[in-house]
Amino acid sequence: MNKKLLFITIQILILIVAIISPKIIAENQLLELDESNGLRIFEFKTTTEISLDKDFSKPVSLNSSHSVNVTVSFKFELPQFFPKLLLGTKIGNWIIFRDQNYNTTVDIKLNLEKIPEWCNAELEKKTITIDNITTEAKTMKTKLNIKINKNAPALEKETIELSAKFESQSNWGLTPSQDIINFTIIPEYIGLINAEFDLPKNTTELILSPDKNTTLLPVNITNIGNGESIITIKIKEIQQNWNVSIDTPEIILLPGKTDKINVNITTPQIKERQTMNLTLEITSKSTSETEIDETYLQGQTLELTGLKLIKEEATEPIDLTIITLGLIVILVSLIIIVFFFKKKK
Repeated sequence: MNKKLLFITIQILILIVAIISPKIIAENQLLELDESNGLRIFEFKTTTEISLDKDFSKPVSLNSSHSVNVTVSFKFELPQFFPKLLLGTKIGNWIIFRDQNYNTTVDIKLNLEKIPEWCNAELEKKTITIDNITTEAKTMKTKLNIKINKNAPALEKETIELSAKFESQSNWGLTPSQDIINFTIIPEYIGLINAEFDLPKNTTELILSPDKNTTLLPVNITNIGNGESIITIKIKEIQQNWNVSIDTPEIILLPGKTDKINVNITTPQIKERQTMNLTLEITSKSTSETEIDETYLQGQTLELTGLKLIKEEATEPIDLTIITLGLIVILVSLIIIVFFFKKKK
């Protein structure tokens, strides 16, 4: 007997054992029966895999929806000595599914195992049906919709965990399998700031006394963004003869916090009336140490304008010495006149 004929003979014997009546085998106590009340000789190892078509390595915008395609694949392996030619036949279906008319369809259960509290995530389908399964991977797609809440902390890395699980029925010869994918999601940094001069409402002009060299102008700055920020304050333009500076050109603010800085204003030391339109340039930058491109750390640039500084014209000081001398001269003259007037009498 040649090798080819021997191989065919072995396969025929395997088939006979695989499809022989469970009752006959049970009565002769040749092999144990499985839970399906049938003999299980072959076990088909399955592989379930899950993948996404989007990379979340960059920060995600807040309060907007993001759709991701989810691909699920499934396949199984043939046991050793199982004749491949039986795949798709009634005999093959009976061996695998204990149902010769089964249409070789399996269901894969999807589940979001972990979601950050500031994130809403939802699968369009929680069960994926894959038809005509074979030893070649078959795939099906669904969508995962993600929305980041507007109050999500800036650049805080969190993980979303998604699982795909195949659970074999009790009478099937397919082994259970699953796959889990973890991906990081990062809320974007919103570096919004608010600033205002600490002056009465609707003040547009600040009159500076020519007799006072330096004036302190308070400015309130508030972080209205979603992350800790470094706030930098600069004078945009300083006109000639003016000396204007910031006492604290850089501050760090947590979200929702306010701090006060002072603008030091030294008026021009000249007689004429002088004016200057004060403009502050205020920028924010995230303090996060997350390893991402520098552009994602940049916040808002705000210009605080609308205030005119006015130094009134200086008046000439009165020389009291000259006045005093004049009064003395007048007084002496009066005394002399009175003296001569009395002498004539």
